[in-house]
Amino acid sequence: MKSPIDKLEGEVWGSCVRQFVTKDQETSDRWQKDEISHLRERFLIDPMPSELDELVQSALDQWQQIENKVCAKSGKNREQLFCEFEKVRESYINKGTEWQDIISESQTLLYGAVRNMDWINLFTWILPAADKMHADEYRVAGRMMTAIFYIEILSRQDYEEKSNDLKRIDARWRIVNQME
Repeated sequence: MKSPIDKLEGEVWGSCVRQFVTKDQETSDRWQKDEISHLRERFLIDPMPSELDELVQSALDQWQQIENKVCAKSGKNREQLFCEFEKVRESYINKGTEWQDIISESQTLLYGAVRNMDWINLFTWILPAADKMHADEYRVAGRMMTAIFYIEILSRQDYEEKSNDLKRIDARWRIVNQME
C-alpha cells in the first residue's frame, strides 16, 4: 500500500506538473550545470485541484509523524536539528571537517526518514508553486525533509568530489529557503 506522501506525489505529477524538452544543446548543458535553472525552465506547475486537499492533509500528517519520530530519536526539536544541519552544511561548503563528526553522530538516527528525492521535490518546489496559499506550510515540511536527506547524502559523500545527488539536494535547500 502506498503512503499518503507517495500517493500525493503521483497525483500532483499527473495533474499539476508539465515538463518541457530542451530546445537546444546550450539549454541542455545549462540544465546539467545549474539545477535551479533546470527546475525553473523545464517544469511548469499548474494550480492544484481542490480534490487533492484531503490527500495533501494526509501527506502532511504522515510527515508530521515521521518528523516527531526523528525528533524523539535525536532528542532534539526542529530548530535544534536545523541549527545542527546548518553547521554541517556550512562546514562542508567551506571545506571544514566539523561536518564529519556531526554526521557520524546523527546519520543513523535520520537514515531512511525521507524515502527519496521525489518527496523533497514535492514539498520544496512543486506544492508551494501549485498551492501558493499554503506554500509556507509545505516549505516547513520540505525544509526538514531536505535537511534530513542532505545529511544522509553527505554521510555517503567523498570529501573531494561533489556528487550529482549533493548538487541536487543543495539546490532544493536553496529553493526551499528561498535563497535563489
